[in-house]
Amino acid sequence: MTRELVPIQDQLVSVFERKPAVSLNFKKIPVGLKESHFNFREFQSGKSVDICINAGMAGAVSSDLQLLDIFFPSVFIDDKNQSISFQTPELLTGIMPEEWKTGTLFTSKKPVLSTKRKNEIISDYRAHAVDMEAYTIAKACVAESIPFVSLKVISDTADSDTMTIFKQNLDKAAEKLSRHLKILIDLLRNKEGTLL
Repeated sequence: MTRELVPIQDQLVSVFERKPAVSLNFKKIPVGLKESHFNFREFQSGKSVDICINAGMAGAVSSDLQLLDIFFPSVFIDDKNQSISFQTPELLTGIMPEEWKTGTLFTSKKPVLSTKRKNEIISDYRAHAVDMEAYTIAKACVAESIPFVSLKVISDTADSDTMTIFKQNLDKAAEKLSRHLKILIDLLRNKEGTLL
């Protein structure tokens, strides 16, 4: 997913490089990240982390989500039906953009490429969207007592047309995610200009 990360990283760096109180550290997370392969301390590279923001693409499993919607999940769930809930940071209460949708994000071990699997995710996990790494990162953040938020853009429909729709929407999705990540970071900064 380097193609989606580069323009987002470039835009955010250009916006925040003049603000010394905000230091951004980008890490590319492998698709289908497995818990056994994720060590948060190694991921930190010896740097202090004030907050972990997981940003990327997700597939819509709920009809409440449309292509290119911005999704700000509050519950993360895995295939063992283990869930992690996060309260929206107090700072965002009442000021989160109205267009952002909230709900449950299911982390799948592999792409969802059929309507049958999509319907199973809806009925078994009551999810609104699906990705392949957020639950693992959220769990690691909880273990390390690091605040965590996730921002996703809906890039596909999590069904047999997933790959085609994803490729068709990748550029628009990356551009929209980049704009909304800037909004998220601005919302998370307190009056002194530091995150949280």
